[in-house]
Amino acid sequence: MLSVLYSANGFSHVPTEEDRRYGFFDYIFWNPHLYKVKVDITIYYEKKSPVKMESFELEPESIDKKIVFPQDYPNLVVDGGSVGAKIVTNALIFVETIMSAGELGSHAKTLRTDEGDNRIFRGGVADMLAEPRTCNLWYFADGYLIQKDQPYESGGDVEESKASFSEIEWYHVLNPNKRDAEVTMQCFYLDRTRDSFSYKVGAERVLMFDNYNLVKPNLRYGIKFISTEPVVVQCERLIHDLSKSGRDDWGMATHTPRPGIPAPLIWNEEIE
Repeated sequence: MLSVLYSANGFSHVPTEEDRRYGFFDYIFWNPHLYKVKVDITIYYEKKSPVKMESFELEPESIDKKIVFPQDYPNLVVDGGSVGAKIVTNALIFVETIMSAGELGSHAKTLRTDEGDNRIFRGGVADMLAEPRTCNLWYFADGYLIQKDQPYESGGDVEESKASFSEIEWYHVLNPNKRDAEVTMQCFYLDRTRDSFSYKVGAERVLMFDNYNLVKPNLRYGIKFISTEPVVVQCERLIHDLSKSGRDDWGMATHTPRPGIPAPLIWNEEIE
């Protein structure tokens, strides 16, 4: 019996002056069975065709298998941007994606120097289990775009923002199908207003976008993703603007993962 898992929120990028985002990620595998399990992984990208990795086996009752991207596979994931994966095994296992990402502040020119790690990094990582299936509907609670210098709205009442930081969210959509997907993000705000934003996710591609200058700031919202094809949606929050000089000096780093809830599918459409 084949089992399938999906990860959508891998991110790999070497920062430059033009694009100061950085990112790297790990896959950690747990085989709880008393026998070896074969693993086949297909890697998906933003702008190029997917690549299938060489198969490998997990030892019985083991959690010692760890893959670090791009370090362990520099020819597979090199500055790849948003990265997703389809993980097919001959028995159910568990896979954890650990992503460290954000944006370097002006004082950090590289990820590492001879003096050690000089990233201005104070956020954490997005640690998320791989999803067991794709789906046409995904739900997320408590969406938020925090802008500390903007008014805070709560049910129509406006007051001066008391936030000491700013915060954005990254959304990752993996479309492993051989057809393009039309994906709509519906936002349901605390003040009972709504917004809709539509995106095209290419066949066998990953799309990543954020909510900066997109949604209403400082107003919580629930999210419903509607897709014409079964997809996987994952997201995380990134925190910035903790210093007086703001994001340019302090940078930005992952704050917390945002797990979603998929609506049920009638048929198991993930395995061809």
